[in-house]
Amino acid sequence: MHKLYILNDFLQDEDGAATIDMVVLMAAGVATTVAMTNSARDTVSSLVDGIQISSSAVNTSTSFGGATPSNGGEG
Repeated sequence: MHKLYILNDFLQDEDGAATIDMVVLMAAGVATTVAMTNSARDTVSSLVDGIQISSSAVNTSTSFGGATPSNGGEG
């Protein structure tokens, strides 16, 4: 019978309850973030592929050598 009282005291004791609640809330937040990241990965990958295809069609020149100023060198 004494063990029943110890169990009852343990269940009614609220020391550290806020800490346990915070740990549970943080774990739920992390799980939600992981789930959202995994579900958004395919969509983001498709968007990046589209941007890569679009940007590869643009002709960019990175050569700066050999150009002469059109105003005779005066700046």
